[in-house]
Amino acid sequence: MGEDCFRRFDATRDRFLGPFSISAYEAIVSGLAAHLVDWEATRGTDALRDRIKGMWSHQDFRDNSGSGVSPRRRAPRLIYFGRSFFTP
Repeated sequence: MGEDCFRRFDATRDRFLGPFSISAYEAIVSGLAAHLVDWEATRGTDALRDRIKGMWSHQDFRDNSGSGVSPRRRAPRLIYFGRSFFTP
């Protein structure tokens, strides 16, 4: 998927847009790191792409990402979110 997976997903355009998102990075990397063996064994890149797209519409992700959330609160919450959201 390249660096697009760390950009905001726009469902109306069905595209990844904008700059690199630290929030996306924190959620995706922590989730995949916790479940990497399972993803490699049971899922493909299409399933991962769909999961990442779905993350952007998930209320927990939206509530804990963005410019209004301090890094002290954001990072632990998104790490927890990523580990549960990316469970295969």
